[in-house]
Amino acid sequence: MFVASGQGQGRRAEYSVDEVSAGLDVLEDFGINCERYEEISGTSQNQFTLKKGTGEVMEETGNWFGGLALDSRVFGVWQKDLARSDSMDAASDLIGLSGFAREGIKLLRGCELSIVNSASFRMAVVSVVPGVKDLNIGTGSEGGRVGAEDPYPINETYPLDGSEASNMRRDLRFGKARGALELTEEGLPRLRLRWENPFAGEGLDEFQLVGQDELHVISTITVNGRTVSYTSVHTRKA
Repeated sequence: MFVASGQGQGRRAEYSVDEVSAGLDVLEDFGINCERYEEISGTSQNQFTLKKGTGEVMEETGNWFGGLALDSRVFGVWQKDLARSDSMDAASDLIGLSGFAREGIKLLRGCELSIVNSASFRMAVVSVVPGVKDLNIGTGSEGGRVGAEDPYPINETYPLDGSEASNMRRDLRFGKARGALELTEEGLPRLRLRWENPFAGEGLDEFQLVGQDELHVISTITVNGRTVSYTSVHTRKA
């Protein structure tokens, strides 16, 4: 097993890392200082608590996926820069949004990225009107709603092991979207999505850090053979 130093100070050392695929050379390419530690316990999520050979508990932690560390700089609350972000009108056209739903997209103001229970990556989208009760955005089989009990109109979680998860559709229509977390070579998250009718399609979100305090989310949507891409620019909220 390997443990990375210099990230996530002050928490227990819990990792999901494959010793076979995660070599020192790979991790050190990302500027991570690595040492070998004794595995003393494990869970069904393949999370391990590590101790030094002397039995001392480490006070560092890392979130691992496929042998690479998820860059912790991406975590936090990010505020959308409306002036520098691309319009989402073409994407709205592609998935057939109209009326109130299209206006609702204009109320999105950013996102919050975090790790849940040391096992899942969470992306929550922040709106200026959080938790609107019974927000109907369509009719019949294409309808959807947001419950007042959830402060975020979109709240998604993805297992760190890369398995698929089921979340509410982002267009808030009834039904689910399936998606999985991947990591870029830079250790940043990438989300692959797919959903069924109405307007069945696929999506891809790629997260890119520009310095310490700017996040670009490049979103690509494909429906009926047509593809639309747009970039949302965010700055870190203090």
